[in-house]
Amino acid sequence: MVGKYGRNGSTSDSYIWKAHADQWGTFQEMEIWAIHNGPTVNAWHDRWLDERTMLFDQAIVFPAHIHNCCVADLVDNNGDWNLPLLNMFLPHDIVKRIKVGSA
Repeated sequence: MVGKYGRNGSTSDSYIWKAHADQWGTFQEMEIWAIHNGPTVNAWHDRWLDERTMLFDQAIVFPAHIHNCCVADLVDNNGDWNLPLLNMFLPHDIVKRIKVGSA
């Protein structure tokens, strides 16, 4: 909301605005994404696995041609995780978290 309204806590802001702005961090901690089938979620640059993890920051070496792949590209035709592909590029602990998160 700060980005939308461009407010920065000036003295003319309402009490409600200030209270809401003060709690924004707490709100963001509780938000979740609805991934659906993942066609708009970047697999490497978005935090879709959990609120802290961006795969790009995990020191994972993966080919340049998949830098812009979406989460949808990581599933097979049945909508199941493409485990051979995931195991090719991701550490076992991350693949395990992906599998557990979809259960």
